[in-house]
Amino acid sequence: GINLRSVGSIIEATAKDALGNLITGFQKLLTITVNFGSLNLSNFKTNTIKIYSSSDGATWTPETTTVDLSNKIATASVNHFTQFALMAERIDTTPPTTTAELSGDGGNGWFRNTVMATLKTADADYTLWQLDGSDWLQYTTPITISGEKDHDLKFYSVDNDGNVENVKTQIVKIDLTPPSTPTPSAPGGNHPMSQNITLTSTDASSSAIKIYYTNDGTTPDQTKSTLFTVTIGVTSTTTIKALAVDEAGNVSGVMTATYTLPEPTPAKKIEEAKTEVLSKITSFFNNKETLATETPTVLGAVTPEPLTPNKEPEKAKPDFIIMLIIALIAAIISSVLISKLLDKRKKSKL
Repeated sequence: GINLRSVGSIIEATAKDALGNLITGFQKLLTITVNFGSLNLSNFKTNTIKIYSSSDGATWTPETTTVDLSNKIATASVNHFTQFALMAERIDTTPPTTTAELSGDGGNGWFRNTVMATLKTADADYTLWQLDGSDWLQYTTPITISGEKDHDLKFYSVDNDGNVENVKTQIVKIDLTPPSTPTPSAPGGNHPMSQNITLTSTDASSSAIKIYYTNDGTTPDQTKSTLFTVTIGVTSTTTIKALAVDEAGNVSGVMTATYTLPEPTPAKKIEEAKTEVLSKITSFFNNKETLATETPTVLGAVTPEPLTPNKEPEKAKPDFIIMLIIALIAAIISSVLISKLLDKRKKSKL
């Protein structure tokens, strides 16, 4: 059975006739006696001790055995000479468990320098390991793993009862090369209109790359800078700086690109100012209408009767109409000013 192990050494018994030929069988039974007084049986089930025989050393057959535990003797009657062994079932049939602890600089399962692998097990006689298909070696000290690649570390342990652990595999990924410096979708320089900038970077080893950027001219880093996701909108003269970081923590060089956009024309500035003023006026009166429709709550006050549909309160309509007229007048004045400004610029060119 799978839990059966030899208690002691294998005994090979042979007999030859006068001509030197091996005698494979006997007409009378012979008694085989094995004294196991010097053997350690603490890891075996003593009620399973038997003498086994084998003609090839691979397949073993139990013989009818008498076991005297007091005198530590086992006997069996056989009619042949072959290989004999005293065997029993093990008490401990659980293989040991080995784990690999990796240490080195990196993250997300990647390392950016030499890695030290420590193999740990609680119940093992010895541990064997193999790196990248090399010869199996017995583990004694932490294993040094270096070189840029995905390394294949295999290992297993065997305990004192002969229980063998299944081979385990640990992939050790080392990336020593930084990703490429980020590249913008549009180069820096003079641009006639707003830009939406995309940043890209490539890496030969690790797949995931993060790009961090600033748009105020400061140097980017991984903690305080903005993580690039979709696009960067550029609506005025802007300097973008960016760097890329791979999964191992390798950092690229810093990209710098300055986008120079034309200053807004006076007409555009007036239009933007007009839009802002109208927006603030609208916001002001929206808030005033909300306040006018709210009923204040005062401690001890009598709750007013609900208003009937025919008696709705006035919501500061006159004020709103007056301000609307003012806004329209402001728009007309702005248009006149723009026209005069354009005419003046035309005449100066002439």
